Amino acid sequence: NLDRDFYTIRINTWKRNEQLILSLDHHSQCPGVALIQVIWCDLSEGNYPAPPEIANHPSGKVFVEYHDVNSLNERFHILNDPPTKGILSLDDDVLRPCAALDAGFFRWAFHPERMVGYDARLHTASDGKNSPWGYGFLSTVEKQRRYSLTLPRAAFLHRDYMDM
Repeated sequence: NLDRDFYTIRINTWKRNEQLILSLDHHSQCPGVALIQVIWCDLSEGNYPAPPEIANHPSGKVFVEYHDVNSLNERFHILNDPPTKGILSLDDDVLRPCAALDAGFFRWAFHPERMVGYDARLHTASDGKNSPWGYGFLSTVEKQRRYSLTLPRAAFLHRDYMDM
């Protein structure tokens, strides 16, 4: 059963506590956010557990997941089930207006089998030396006025796709 009103944010972070707190303060204010799961991959001395201003965020919407592996891919490795099927994968340095996030979620909810994101890119034909494919940056997307993929740094996807 798909919740069309609320989504869960999963934020990767790595030794940027000030940036993370900025992101938590901002995104916890968004009306569509049910929970923010912080993916904490730094278990080294002095960095575990997460500081109280993160672990006990005043919004009451923040939960810290402690991961043994330090990888951006840990955002897809769910240790604690989110309360929603809609997941916003978000990097800690991305700040989007709440209205833009809610609009993206609304669009995603009509097609939950798809990934809906904010950072479009394009795969291109390569010179063929190492790979038949190349990577088209934002400038390529804007120039050609088309895209073929979105980055997971700010994208909605279905919870069921997280453990594939």
